[in-house]
Amino acid sequence: MQGVLDVQRDHVALIRDCVEILAAAGELLFSTNLRSFRLDAGALARVEYRDISRKLCRSISGTRRFTNAGRFAGTRARAEGRVTAKDTNRQ
Repeated sequence: MQGVLDVQRDHVALIRDCVEILAAAGELLFSTNLRSFRLDAGALARVEYRDISRKLCRSISGTRRFTNAGRFAGTRARAEGRVTAKDTNRQ
């Protein structure tokens, strides 16, 4: 990544890099208030993901402050069988 961060352009690389170095049972929380943001689900198909936008927004202020928020499980956790889709789909 070079220059200025563009969350839409750079989110795939950032998320992939982060989940690769998470601890065995680690999770990455991601949020952005970019209204036009669209998660590139195809490029992140191998990463466990759970959309937590509504839950996070309600817990912060009762209003929709963040447009997008998600929870990603680390690849080590899945590879070792410590985190399953069921675990990462909990809210």
